[in-house]
Amino acid sequence: MSSEVVLRFFYRLTIDLDEYLGRGRVGRSVDADSLWETDEAHREEAMSPVLIAGTIIVNLALISYAVGIVGEQRSRRVSSRTLAFLAAGVVLDVTATVCMIAGSSRGPFTAHGVLGFSSLAAMLTETALAWRHRRAHGDDVVPGWLHRFSRLAFGWWLVAYVTGALLVMAAR
Repeated sequence: MSSEVVLRFFYRLTIDLDEYLGRGRVGRSVDADSLWETDEAHREEAMSPVLIAGTIIVNLALISYAVGIVGEQRSRRVSSRTLAFLAAGVVLDVTATVCMIAGSSRGPFTAHGVLGFSSLAAMLTETALAWRHRRAHGDDVVPGWLHRFSRLAFGWWLVAYVTGALLVMAAR
């Protein structure tokens, strides 16, 4: 049994349940197959290839940031590996942000957009501070303030990441 058959079954069940509860579309009988085709077009329109690319890239940024920050937090040092993952995270994050803006119909200046820009700025600042510390102090232990800022910046970035995921799930 294909996944589309299962999806269509649950789709029809949902429509029947909505009509039974009196929440049917405009109070009229609905042909589930034609409604499926109409909604499929809306689903494809809602998730353009640019948004799909942005979603994949932001997940790669999450992995890269996590490896870099967790490595720094555990060793309390900024290694070249940590710097590589942080720099890759910033590049991926900027790329994902551009994709999300290009694929969005709402533009860049939404509440989530501002949250995303500020979290990107925090991670960019964290990466710059880590590079500066590495250049000035080599493999010395990271000062407490930088260690805390790393956690704060990554935590803020995670808030933006989770908020974006919740907004997408709420729209579906």
